Amino acid sequence: MPCRSQECVAVSGNSRDWWLLNASPDIRTQLAAAAPLRPGPGPRDTPVRGVLLTDAEADHVTGLGVLRGAAELKVYAAPPVLEALAPLRRPSTATRCGTGRTP
Repeated sequence: MPCRSQECVAVSGNSRDWWLLNASPDIRTQLAAAAPLRPGPGPRDTPVRGVLLTDAEADHVTGLGVLRGAAELKVYAAPPVLEALAPLRRPSTATRCGTGRTP
């Protein structure tokens, strides 16, 4: 039986640009297992454009460390979630939900 992984949802409107709902600790394995989500051809190339965080739980945010090298990755979350993650984030990539502005 294969190992069970954390839940993560990937959504795309055009099958090219993908958005994740949370970023689980095993996101690297999950991306590699899904052909449309595989990184490449360059080391920082990825079809993942951003992540929508539902909360700041460790099993929903740990995968952000894996994705941090992606160029122009956007992270969206409610203000309390962004505040909880403030020590870990790059201000230029996090956006408060509903405001369209960087905290």
